[in-house]
Amino acid sequence: MTKIISTIIVLGVIVFLVFAVANKNKNTDLKTDVVDQTPSTATSSVNIPDGTYTASSTDAKINWTGRKVILKNWVDRGAIDLKEGSLVVENGVIISNKFVIDMTTIKPLTTGMGGNQDRLATHLKSDDFFNVALYPTSTFVAKEFTASTSNTYIVRGDLTIKGITKEISIPITFDYSDSAFVLAKGSVDIDRTLWDVRYGSEKFFKSLGDNVIDDKFNLAFEVKLRAKAE
Repeated sequence: MTKIISTIIVLGVIVFLVFAVANKNKNTDLKTDVVDQTPSTATSSVNIPDGTYTASSTDAKINWTGRKVILKNWVDRGAIDLKEGSLVVENGVIISNKFVIDMTTIKPLTTGMGGNQDRLATHLKSDDFFNVALYPTSTFVAKEFTASTSNTYIVRGDLTIKGITKEISIPITFDYSDSAFVLAKGSVDIDRTLWDVRYGSEKFFKSLGDNVIDDKFNLAFEVKLRAKAE
């Protein structure tokens, strides 16, 4: 009889522990669900007066950076001009943003070899790279704005280079702290091979040795967009 009673007590303890653990896990799951459902504090509105804002080449600074893969210290840095830009704000929300880049102005400021900027400029404008005679401009046209902070957006849009259009996302800050203009700032890494710029790419050419050029190059820009006169 004593053995039977002991067995019943042990089984009772086991059942109690099982229910206790189950209830603990259930409470934990409920707590996690509440945390996951916390709404974002990001807002889509911007502190920019409604209107159309435009920019010309004198209102922009666009810099590019390219590198070689094996020669880690080989870095080419240069600039390129904006041809025109626009920004439209309605009801405190950015609804449109477009940049047109003048590819004929692409130039290196410094090179990995320490010189020959003119030679590299000619090469970048040739069929090997951007073929500016046939494709004198590149464009970025925004399609969607996702607020990251009060004045920074992840801007999704279409980038067209050499007549090829691909969708990319760029983090852009729109700053109106100076009431004379809206300052749009951003930086993005671009895989040039997606736009058929293949020269020096290990994806398409073998046995390049230390002449392999990184498929990705960086574009960093600051554009001042001014209110368009009515």
